[in-house]
Amino acid sequence: SSVSGKEEDLLIEYLLARPEIESAVALAREGDHDAGKAKLIEELRKVLQTVPDAAASSGKRTIEEESSEQPLKKGSTATGRLTMAALEQLPSSSVCLILVGLRGSGKTTVAKILQEVLLCRLVSADRPSQGDSKGPKKAFFAELLHRLTESLTARDESSRLLIVDRPNTTRAQRSDVVSVLQKCNWKKRGGKTMLVDFTHPNDTFGYGSDGQVSKRIGEQHCAICQTRVEERGCAHEHFFPDSKLKERIASAARSADTVDATEEAAYCDARLSVELQMSPPEIARRIIERLKETAWIPDMVLDENFRDKLEVAWQAQSKAEADWREATAAKQPSPEAFRNQIREHLEKEHAAKAAHSPPSNAPGDAPAAAAAAAAGPVVAASWRLELKEVQSLLNQKKGGLPEGHRPLDNSDVLILRLSSAGVPVLGPDDREVDKEELTSIIDSFEGLENTEFEVRMSLILVEERFSIGFIDLPAILCKVSKLPAYTVLGAAPSADLADAQLVVREYMSSGKASSKCYSIPMSEPRPLTGTLIKKYHD
Repeated sequence: SSVSGKEEDLLIEYLLARPEIESAVALAREGDHDAGKAKLIEELRKVLQTVPDAAASSGKRTIEEESSEQPLKKGSTATGRLTMAALEQLPSSSVCLILVGLRGSGKTTVAKILQEVLLCRLVSADRPSQGDSKGPKKAFFAELLHRLTESLTARDESSRLLIVDRPNTTRAQRSDVVSVLQKCNWKKRGGKTMLVDFTHPNDTFGYGSDGQVSKRIGEQHCAICQTRVEERGCAHEHFFPDSKLKERIASAARSADTVDATEEAAYCDARLSVELQMSPPEIARRIIERLKETAWIPDMVLDENFRDKLEVAWQAQSKAEADWREATAAKQPSPEAFRNQIREHLEKEHAAKAAHSPPSNAPGDAPAAAAAAAAGPVVAASWRLELKEVQSLLNQKKGGLPEGHRPLDNSDVLILRLSSAGVPVLGPDDREVDKEELTSIIDSFEGLENTEFEVRMSLILVEERFSIGFIDLPAILCKVSKLPAYTVLGAAPSADLADAQLVVREYMSSGKASSKCYSIPMSEPRPLTGTLIKKYHD
């Protein structure tokens, strides 16, 4: 049958990606045209035999039925429908498993068990980049693209199944993987994708990074991951237990995004949730059985001993991890030697500082030191929500600000100030926060840096010097200030921006506008996109 050029190209590209068709073409390239032609005809018959039955079962007419009534014209709509239906119904030979879970959830262990039993490919973000000049992240995605492309044209079964071992807990991380899938035309060339989500039955609903209610990672989930990382110890490439392990895992849990129906439909052909408290062999068994149900890999055969193989692979993985831990521990210095190294390092640092510092009894030093102590810690950095969208809107919309007010170069919301030592600096408008909560807040901000959030502007406050927008933040961006979050939209040329806080404080204390100040409530709060950044100051 004749088809349109686009449909023909798509069909040819799909067929050439199949190993059995590619092997026939390889014979012709090597000069054996007769054998290549015979094999090509034989394999094409096998592939196309599945189309009529599938079309009939779905209530569609087969290619033979359509052609018996009237000849198919080039580019006809009916031909296009049948061709695309054929592509959808042909069995796939390449499968990508995307694992989703926190550090310590057991993803890597399960992936290595599957690799051992199914002899499949594994692309892991935990592997060192082997000195690659691209850096670990770029090296990971370069390897992923190579393996995906290889899988689409592979002759051997081991290359057709690919596992992506990376946390993938945030929407941005998953989007990175999806962009690589799109780059190699994974779906168009027949590749299938399954999302394997590591969950816990006690995970509850709560607010996500986008401010929406969704399934959230609970405390018991985090506790299991923490325990496993602690038990694993140094048997890992770069994620080791330390005093901040609990906060790091909690921060990653807070920043995690649930895979919603829209995102899942965009690139997932199937999804499987596994409970991380199950043993790694049991999780691997669930994944294999789900793969078997999909029939994506027609020649995937499991013998009766495959469960025993999973258990043996798990024991081998545990032994390798124990050997790694033991070998690494043997290289560590004794506690006494380690303390001596730290003591020597600190003594060298103190000596270097003393050599470059002026004498402590220099004239005028005491008053200066007293003044510095009275002024408090110097603010060296701050966490802010950058609102680039506000600036572009104000620049586009002339007359959007009162007369005499000019848009600022940067519109952002101050969330937390930090001293030069990285310690939070709290002011008179900040609530009392204990040290543990502050540490948790900073750790969560570190994990969310450069993440985009949807916020809303609910009120505009106009004063003779400032135009100020009140911003509703998502719950995950914990504020320490008792004042509402705000951004200065515009200001008079002579205004001191530090006074904007005084205007907000006065408005909140009085609860109403004054003769110098009026408010504009927004009946429908304006949605905006903000990016969490860490801004350093001179």
